[in-house]
Amino acid sequence: MEYSVKSGNPEKQRTACIVLGVFEPRKLTATAEQFDKIADGFISNILRRGDLEGKLGQVLLLHHVPNALSDRVLLVGCGKERELGDTQYQSIISKAITTLNETGSMEAVCFLTELNVKGRDSQWKVKQAVQASEESLYSFNQLKTKSEPERRPLRKLIFNVPTRRELSEGEEAIKQGEAVARGVGLAKDLANLPGNICTPTYLAEQAIKLAEDNQKVTTSVLDEAELKENVGLTIISRKTAELKSEYRIAVRTQLSDLYDEFDLPEELMEFEKEQVQKELEKISAEKEITKEEKEKK
Repeated sequence: MEYSVKSGNPEKQRTACIVLGVFEPRKLTATAEQFDKIADGFISNILRRGDLEGKLGQVLLLHHVPNALSDRVLLVGCGKERELGDTQYQSIISKAITTLNETGSMEAVCFLTELNVKGRDSQWKVKQAVQASEESLYSFNQLKTKSEPERRPLRKLIFNVPTRRELSEGEEAIKQGEAVARGVGLAKDLANLPGNICTPTYLAEQAIKLAEDNQKVTTSVLDEAELKENVGLTIISRKTAELKSEYRIAVRTQLSDLYDEFDLPEELMEFEKEQVQKELEKISAEKEITKEEKEKK
């Protein structure tokens, strides 16, 4: 998918489809109202007939809109204006993208990024729109023997921002949104792979490849012995923190003026380390027994 941002009026967009919002009950957004005036009240007349109430997730595709340069106009229900928050906004974008992809529109200009989401600026709205778009269009086809190509899928999406001063922020938001979406997509791909393919070795190979392709990413692959050691250290660290907390509480009940900066008794620390080591050895022994049993069977 190709994403970009622009700042312009809806009636001047020469594209396959423009996307406008409608609040409940049958209330046009500011941009949609502006477009409706140019279209001689075409959209408001349709709303008065009850074709679209404006409830969250409702959609209505219009053709041959008067005085419009676009081939189609997609109206998307945005729910109640006062209730528009982060979750509702993401849901609105997802519904719009899914519908666009099914209409045969290969490109579109989306004005939903001009919706007033409380406490959010244009950069956030564009970034979330990119992520929601990629989420809506995600599909896992790696293991399909034959995947049928989509008929005229959506290939280009332009997000409109209110002013030209916000174009640079919008472009940066697209980069951030695409980066997050790629990471989420990779995680989904790995999760969708069966266990006989997505083995620990396979995951390690993917992690190494990720580090090779990205200079800011570093990867360390641990073998079983190193992993066991790291797990042991983590458990000991957690146990130590718990012991310190319990010990301080016990001491404070007797000496309320005692400072927190003190070491735990050496005997107590050694005892806990021994307990952790015994637990790790027990887990390893159970694992070995399991392997022997499997070999016998």
